[in-house]
Amino acid sequence: MKLYRFLLICAAAVTAACTEEPRDFDMTPAVPPAPEEQYAVPTNPLGSIVVAHRGGATESGHPDNSLAGLKYALDLKVYAVECDIYATADNRVIVAHATQGCLVNGLKPWEHTYDELCAAGTLSNGERLPLLEDFLEEVMRAGTSKLWLDVKNILVDGSSAGYTGFSARSCQLACQVIERMKARNFVEFIVTSNKTVWTLCYSAAQSAGVRAGWMGYVAPAEYQTYIDPWINIDASNIWFDGTAGSGQWGIDDYASAGVEVSVFTIDKDVDAAYYANYIDRLRAIATNYPKKLIGTFRK
Repeated sequence: MKLYRFLLICAAAVTAACTEEPRDFDMTPAVPPAPEEQYAVPTNPLGSIVVAHRGGATESGHPDNSLAGLKYALDLKVYAVECDIYATADNRVIVAHATQGCLVNGLKPWEHTYDELCAAGTLSNGERLPLLEDFLEEVMRAGTSKLWLDVKNILVDGSSAGYTGFSARSCQLACQVIERMKARNFVEFIVTSNKTVWTLCYSAAQSAGVRAGWMGYVAPAEYQTYIDPWINIDASNIWFDGTAGSGQWGIDDYASAGVEVSVFTIDKDVDAAYYANYIDRLRAIATNYPKKLIGTFRK
Protein backbone atom coordinates (compact mmCIF):
# COMPACT_ATOMS: atom_id res chain seq x y z
CA MET A 1 0.00 0.00 0.00
CA LYS A 2 2.84 2.43 0.84
CA LEU A 3 4.51 1.64 -2.47
CA TYR A 4 1.22 2.25 -4.30
CA ARG A 5 0.80 5.63 -2.59
CA PHE A 6 4.37 6.60 -3.44
CA LEU A 7 3.83 5.76 -7.10
CA LEU A 8 0.65 7.85 -7.18
CA ILE A 9 2.52 10.86 -5.72
CA CYS A 10 5.31 10.51 -8.32
CA ALA A 11 2.79 10.28 -11.14
CA ALA A 12 1.03 13.41 -9.94
CA ALA A 13 4.31 15.30 -9.75
CA VAL A 14 5.24 14.34 -13.30
CA THR A 15 1.81 15.37 -14.57
CA ALA A 16 2.07 18.75 -12.84
CA ALA A 17 5.51 19.36 -14.30
CA CYS A 18 4.31 18.57 -17.82
CA THR A 19 1.27 20.84 -17.58
CA GLU A 20 3.02 23.77 -15.90
CA GLU A 21 2.67 27.01 -17.87
CA PRO A 22 6.01 27.96 -19.54
CA ARG A 23 7.69 31.12 -18.35
CA ASP A 24 7.91 33.94 -20.87
CA PHE A 25 11.51 34.85 -20.13
CA ASP A 26 13.88 32.60 -18.24
CA MET A 27 17.56 33.50 -18.37
CA THR A 28 18.63 30.82 -15.88
CA PRO A 29 21.74 29.08 -17.28
CA ALA A 30 21.24 25.41 -18.06
CA VAL A 31 24.35 24.44 -16.10
CA PRO A 32 24.98 27.17 -13.51
CA PRO A 33 28.51 27.38 -12.17
CA ALA A 34 29.18 26.07 -8.69
CA PRO A 35 28.66 28.73 -5.97
CA GLU A 36 32.31 28.80 -5.00
CA GLU A 37 33.27 29.58 -8.63
CA GLN A 38 30.77 32.33 -9.33
CA TYR A 39 33.00 35.18 -8.18
CA ALA A 40 36.26 33.74 -9.48
CA VAL A 41 38.63 35.82 -11.58
CA PRO A 42 40.06 34.45 -14.85
CA THR A 43 43.59 33.23 -14.23
CA ASN A 44 45.05 34.16 -17.68
CA PRO A 45 47.93 31.68 -17.09
CA LEU A 46 49.91 32.77 -20.16
CA GLY A 47 49.80 36.46 -19.34
CA SER A 48 48.33 37.02 -22.78
CA ILE A 49 46.86 40.33 -23.96
CA VAL A 50 45.53 38.76 -27.18
CA VAL A 51 41.81 38.99 -27.92
CA ALA A 52 40.36 36.46 -30.36
CA HIS A 53 38.19 38.50 -32.74
CA ARG A 54 34.91 36.61 -33.33
CA GLY A 55 36.48 33.64 -31.58
CA GLY A 56 39.38 33.45 -34.03
CA ALA A 57 36.98 32.17 -36.69
CA THR A 58 39.26 33.16 -39.57
CA GLU A 59 42.11 31.11 -38.14
CA SER A 60 40.10 28.11 -36.94
CA GLY A 61 37.60 27.83 -39.78
CA HIS A 62 34.68 27.74 -37.36
CA PRO A 63 31.73 30.08 -37.98
CA ASP A 64 31.93 33.61 -36.59
CA ASN A 65 30.64 33.86 -33.02
CA SER A 66 30.02 30.12 -32.74
CA LEU A 67 30.45 27.96 -29.66
CA ALA A 68 33.00 25.92 -31.62
CA GLY A 69 35.02 29.09 -32.25
CA LEU A 70 34.66 30.14 -28.63
CA LYS A 71 36.05 26.80 -27.42
CA TYR A 72 38.93 27.07 -29.90
CA ALA A 73 39.92 30.46 -28.48
CA LEU A 74 39.49 29.34 -24.88
CA ASP A 75 41.81 26.40 -25.49
CA LEU A 76 44.47 28.93 -26.52
CA LYS A 77 44.01 30.71 -23.17
CA VAL A 78 43.72 34.14 -24.74
CA TYR A 79 43.05 37.20 -22.63
CA ALA A 80 39.56 37.53 -24.06
CA VAL A 81 37.22 36.27 -26.75
CA GLU A 82 35.31 38.95 -28.69
CA CYS A 83 31.74 38.42 -29.84
CA ASP A 84 28.86 40.55 -31.13
CA ILE A 85 25.57 40.80 -29.25
CA TYR A 86 22.03 41.81 -30.19
CA ALA A 87 18.77 42.00 -28.25
CA THR A 88 15.71 40.15 -29.53
CA ALA A 89 12.06 41.19 -29.42
CA ASP A 90 11.48 38.88 -26.44
CA ASN A 91 14.41 40.35 -24.47
CA ARG A 92 16.97 37.63 -25.05
CA VAL A 93 20.60 38.43 -25.86
CA ILE A 94 21.97 36.52 -28.84
CA VAL A 95 25.58 36.16 -29.92
CA ALA A 96 25.72 36.63 -33.67
CA HIS A 97 27.66 38.17 -36.50
CA ALA A 98 25.01 40.11 -38.39
CA THR A 99 25.07 40.60 -42.14
CA GLN A 100 24.54 43.92 -43.93
CA GLY A 101 21.54 45.75 -42.50
CA CYS A 102 22.19 44.09 -39.12
CA LEU A 103 20.31 40.96 -40.17
CA VAL A 104 20.60 37.63 -38.34
CA ASN A 105 19.35 34.68 -40.36
CA GLY A 106 17.83 37.25 -42.70
CA LEU A 107 15.81 38.92 -39.93
CA LYS A 108 16.16 42.06 -37.83
CA PRO A 109 16.76 40.55 -34.39
CA TRP A 110 15.08 43.37 -32.45
CA GLU A 111 11.85 42.68 -34.36
CA HIS A 112 11.78 38.91 -33.82
CA THR A 113 11.78 36.45 -30.93
CA TYR A 114 14.66 34.13 -30.24
CA ASP A 115 12.62 31.13 -31.41
CA GLU A 116 11.79 32.89 -34.68
CA LEU A 117 15.45 33.69 -35.29
CA CYS A 118 16.43 30.07 -34.60
CA ALA A 119 13.68 28.77 -36.89
CA ALA A 120 15.06 30.94 -39.68
CA GLY A 121 18.39 29.11 -39.80
CA THR A 122 21.44 27.73 -38.06
CA LEU A 123 25.15 28.49 -38.16
CA SER A 124 27.06 26.93 -41.05
CA ASN A 125 28.29 24.12 -38.79
CA GLY A 126 24.75 23.24 -37.70
CA GLU A 127 24.87 25.02 -34.34
CA ARG A 128 21.74 26.79 -33.23
CA LEU A 129 22.02 30.52 -32.70
CA PRO A 130 23.80 30.87 -29.33
CA LEU A 131 22.56 32.92 -26.41
CA LEU A 132 24.81 35.00 -24.18
CA GLU A 133 24.18 32.47 -21.40
CA ASP A 134 25.68 29.72 -23.59
CA PHE A 135 28.87 31.70 -24.08
CA LEU A 136 29.14 32.69 -20.43
CA GLU A 137 28.81 29.11 -19.27
CA GLU A 138 31.77 28.07 -21.42
CA VAL A 139 33.90 31.05 -20.39
CA MET A 140 33.22 30.57 -16.68
CA ARG A 141 33.85 26.85 -16.96
CA ALA A 142 37.24 27.44 -18.63
CA GLY A 143 38.22 30.03 -16.02
CA THR A 144 41.11 31.48 -18.03
CA SER A 145 39.69 34.16 -20.32
CA LYS A 146 37.23 37.01 -20.43
CA LEU A 147 34.36 37.54 -22.85
CA TRP A 148 34.36 40.81 -24.76
CA LEU A 149 30.82 41.81 -25.68
CA ASP A 150 30.83 44.05 -28.73
CA VAL A 151 27.87 46.44 -28.79
CA LYS A 152 27.26 47.38 -32.41
CA ASN A 153 25.85 50.54 -33.89
CA ILE A 154 22.72 49.29 -35.66
CA LEU A 155 22.58 50.73 -39.15
CA VAL A 156 19.63 50.24 -41.48
CA ASP A 157 19.97 51.70 -44.95
CA GLY A 158 23.12 53.39 -43.75
CA SER A 159 21.48 55.22 -40.85
CA SER A 160 21.34 54.65 -37.10
CA ALA A 161 18.42 57.07 -36.66
CA GLY A 162 15.75 55.43 -34.54
CA TYR A 163 17.91 52.41 -33.72
CA THR A 164 20.27 53.63 -30.98
CA GLY A 165 17.87 52.36 -28.33
CA PHE A 166 18.01 48.84 -29.77
CA SER A 167 21.83 48.95 -29.70
CA ALA A 168 21.91 50.08 -26.08
CA ARG A 169 19.26 47.53 -25.06
CA SER A 170 21.61 44.71 -25.99
CA CYS A 171 24.05 46.00 -23.36
CA GLN A 172 21.35 46.68 -20.77
CA LEU A 173 19.87 43.18 -21.12
CA ALA A 174 23.36 41.65 -21.15
CA CYS A 175 24.01 43.31 -17.80
CA GLN A 176 20.94 41.55 -16.40
CA VAL A 177 22.27 38.21 -17.63
CA ILE A 178 25.71 38.94 -16.20
CA GLU A 179 24.30 39.86 -12.79
CA ARG A 180 22.02 36.84 -12.78
CA MET A 181 24.91 34.51 -13.56
CA LYS A 182 27.31 36.39 -11.25
CA ALA A 183 29.71 36.64 -14.17
CA ARG A 184 30.90 40.23 -13.96
CA ASN A 185 34.54 39.23 -13.46
CA PHE A 186 34.46 37.38 -16.76
CA VAL A 187 32.96 40.08 -18.96
CA GLU A 188 33.93 43.41 -20.49
CA PHE A 189 32.08 45.55 -23.04
CA ILE A 190 33.47 47.28 -26.09
CA VAL A 191 31.03 49.83 -27.44
CA THR A 192 30.48 51.48 -30.80
CA SER A 193 31.74 55.01 -31.37
CA ASN A 194 28.14 56.29 -31.50
CA LYS A 195 28.17 58.54 -28.43
CA THR A 196 24.47 58.15 -27.64
CA VAL A 197 24.82 54.38 -27.55
CA TRP A 198 28.07 54.66 -25.60
CA THR A 199 26.54 56.91 -22.93
CA LEU A 200 23.65 54.49 -22.32
CA CYS A 201 25.92 51.44 -22.32
CA TYR A 202 28.50 53.04 -20.06
CA SER A 203 25.79 53.81 -17.50
CA ALA A 204 24.47 50.23 -17.60
CA ALA A 205 27.95 48.72 -17.36
CA GLN A 206 28.93 50.94 -14.43
CA SER A 207 25.76 49.92 -12.55
CA ALA A 208 26.58 46.25 -13.15
CA GLY A 209 30.22 46.63 -12.12
CA VAL A 210 31.50 45.71 -15.59
CA ARG A 211 34.24 47.60 -17.40
CA ALA A 212 33.54 49.12 -20.80
CA GLY A 213 35.82 50.42 -23.52
CA TRP A 214 34.68 53.04 -26.00
CA MET A 215 35.61 53.02 -29.69
CA GLY A 216 35.17 56.77 -30.01
CA TYR A 217 38.32 58.29 -31.48
CA VAL A 218 38.31 61.56 -29.54
CA ALA A 219 40.84 63.55 -27.56
CA PRO A 220 42.38 61.85 -24.49
CA ALA A 221 40.95 64.64 -22.32
CA GLU A 222 37.40 63.52 -23.11
CA TYR A 223 38.21 59.99 -21.97
CA GLN A 224 39.48 61.37 -18.69
CA THR A 225 35.93 62.40 -17.81
CA TYR A 226 35.00 58.73 -17.36
CA ILE A 227 35.78 56.32 -14.53
CA ASP A 228 38.46 53.80 -15.56
CA PRO A 229 38.90 55.35 -19.04
CA TRP A 230 39.63 52.87 -21.80
CA ILE A 231 39.77 53.38 -25.56
CA ASN A 232 39.36 50.46 -27.94
CA ILE A 233 40.90 52.01 -31.00
CA ASP A 234 40.73 51.09 -34.68
CA ALA A 235 44.31 50.42 -35.76
CA SER A 236 43.76 52.36 -39.00
CA ASN A 237 44.01 55.54 -36.90
CA ILE A 238 47.51 54.64 -35.71
CA TRP A 239 49.27 52.03 -37.81
CA PHE A 240 47.67 49.51 -40.14
CA ASP A 241 48.73 47.41 -43.12
CA GLY A 242 52.31 48.55 -42.69
CA THR A 243 51.40 52.22 -42.93
CA ALA A 244 51.07 55.02 -40.39
CA GLY A 245 47.49 56.12 -39.83
CA SER A 246 46.25 59.66 -40.24
CA GLY A 247 44.85 59.94 -36.72
CA GLN A 248 45.68 62.89 -34.50
CA TRP A 249 46.32 60.90 -31.31
CA GLY A 250 48.46 57.81 -30.79
CA ILE A 251 48.99 55.18 -28.11
CA ASP A 252 51.41 57.36 -26.16
CA ASP A 253 48.94 60.25 -26.07
CA TYR A 254 46.23 58.14 -24.48
CA ALA A 255 48.51 56.14 -22.19
CA SER A 256 50.21 59.30 -20.89
CA ALA A 257 46.76 60.69 -20.07
CA GLY A 258 45.95 57.62 -17.98
CA VAL A 259 43.67 56.09 -20.61
CA GLU A 260 44.02 52.35 -21.15
CA VAL A 261 44.44 51.37 -24.80
CA SER A 262 43.40 48.30 -26.77
CA VAL A 263 43.77 48.02 -30.54
CA PHE A 264 41.86 46.16 -33.27
CA THR A 265 42.24 44.28 -35.59
CA ILE A 266 45.90 43.23 -36.07
CA ASP A 267 46.52 40.30 -38.43
CA LYS A 268 49.65 41.01 -40.47
CA ASP A 269 53.18 40.34 -39.22
CA VAL A 270 54.30 43.86 -40.14
CA ASP A 271 51.58 45.36 -37.96
CA ALA A 272 52.17 42.92 -35.09
CA ALA A 273 55.86 43.92 -35.13
CA TYR A 274 54.89 47.60 -34.82
CA TYR A 275 52.53 47.06 -31.87
CA ALA A 276 54.99 44.74 -30.12
CA ASN A 277 57.00 47.90 -29.41
CA TYR A 278 54.05 49.17 -27.35
CA ILE A 279 53.27 45.99 -25.45
CA ASP A 280 53.79 47.67 -22.06
CA ARG A 281 51.31 50.40 -23.00
CA LEU A 282 48.61 48.15 -24.42
CA ARG A 283 45.74 46.68 -22.46
CA ALA A 284 44.89 44.23 -25.23
CA ILE A 285 45.25 43.59 -28.95
CA ALA A 286 42.53 41.98 -31.07
CA THR A 287 43.28 39.67 -33.98
CA ASN A 288 41.72 37.12 -36.28
CA TYR A 289 44.80 34.93 -35.73
CA PRO A 290 45.13 34.49 -31.96
CA LYS A 291 47.25 31.34 -32.15
CA LYS A 292 49.81 33.19 -34.29
CA LEU A 293 49.99 36.27 -32.06
CA ILE A 294 49.70 34.77 -28.59
CA GLY A 295 53.41 33.99 -28.32
CA THR A 296 54.36 37.61 -29.02
CA PHE A 297 51.82 39.52 -26.97
CA ARG A 298 52.36 38.49 -23.36
CA LYS A 299 53.19 40.47 -20.27
